[in-house]
Amino acid sequence: MSRGFTLIEMIMTLLAAAILLTLGLPSFQSSIRNSAMTTSTNNMVATLQLARSEAIKRRLPVSMCIAPNFADDNVTCDTNANWHDGWIVFTDDNANGARDANEVVLRRERDMRGSVNVSTPAGQPLQSSLTYLATGFPNLGGLAAAGQMLLCDARESDSFGRVISIPQTGRPLAMTVKDRSDLGLTCE
Repeated sequence: MSRGFTLIEMIMTLLAAAILLTLGLPSFQSSIRNSAMTTSTNNMVATLQLARSEAIKRRLPVSMCIAPNFADDNVTCDTNANWHDGWIVFTDDNANGARDANEVVLRRERDMRGSVNVSTPAGQPLQSSLTYLATGFPNLGGLAAAGQMLLCDARESDSFGRVISIPQTGRPLAMTVKDRSDLGLTCE
């Protein structure tokens, strides 16, 4: 008596596996996108918290700026790039939001994971950089708050998008776009 599979049994097994993969793949892709969004949001919030705490600890201004060339030893801020391209945190002795040669880089971050894109409404300090003063408060330049960052991905849905708000106190807050519909920001 033979102890193997018949051709019909093998075809039925492969067919069942193909059906399971077809049904499971979309939810797996959604899980990957959710993970990329959560990782990107948490990474940005952690970097903002680091900049704030370093400013308080060092008792001097610390800035965070867009820097697509984050791995370069002479890294500089780039006002023409976007936050999803990469950023740095550095001591900012003159609080100008741009890294000068003698200012120490405290953290380098590479670009956002997956298809996560970041946008910031115009006319806010957070457009290309943010400076925390020695008090831990952001340098607002007369504005009421540092602003918001909108993180969206290829799904273009407010259910999955995130908003990071930096109020006058400087403590970053992250929430879904749907939870902050009052801001008028949307991924759709």
